Order: sequence, then structure tokens, then C-alpha cells
Amino acid sequence: LSDKLEALAKDYPLILPPYFVLILRAFGTLEGLGLSVDANYAIIDECFPYVARRMLADDSPRMRAALQSFVYGGGDRLKVSRVRSIAAGFSDFTNNMGETETVAAEAAAALAARADGAGPAATSAA
Repeated sequence: LSDKLEALAKDYPLILPPYFVLILRAFGTLEGLGLSVDANYAIIDECFPYVARRMLADDSPRMRAALQSFVYGGGDRLKVSRVRSIAAGFSDFTNNMGETETVAAEAAAALAARADGAGPAATSAA
């Protein structure tokens, strides 16, 4: 992606916001780390559940167009495999969010216990 943006920048004056450049660098770094462990790694596979949720839950014209493009693949026939894929992605996102909320609640409880002096940090400090 960054190579394509660089090529476009040579032909057209293009100024990217600094936060966007940082996001690209972060994704590039994460993809590089993933590829060093698994030659078939693709960061988009990790992001797809979030993207699926956005396409299904966001009712803006832009997201509706993205969803239509995804499930029809630019043609006029529904691609069932893509519908299954986006449904699975949405399900994965929903399941992961439940796990994340559980972990966050446990972490918050542990921090609260430490602040009250009842947690492991208070015991080891004594």
C-alpha cells in the first residue's frame, strides 16, 4: 500500500496527515513481524472482523456502497462465499469483543484491588 501511495505522490501532489503515516508504519511493522513468523500472514485477515462489523453496522451511504461492492464483487450477482465471509467476520468481532470486555473488567477489578491495598502489589510492597 505504501508503495502505491508513494507512486501516486510522484504523479500528484499528495499530502498525508501525520497520523495516517503513523498508522501505515504501524501496520507495516505488524505485518513484517507476522510475516517473520508465518509466510502466509496478512494483517487484513486480523482486521477483517472489524471491517465486517463496520460494513454491517454503519448505515452511512459510504459503508452501504462498500458492503454492496464486497458482496456483489462489482457484478450483479450476489457472491454467497463473500456473504458467509462477512457474517463470519462479524461473528468473530462480536465474540472477540465479549472476551475483550471480560479481560478489561478483570483488569479493572485487579487495579481497583491494588488501589485499595488488597492486591499483590500492596502485599509485595509491605
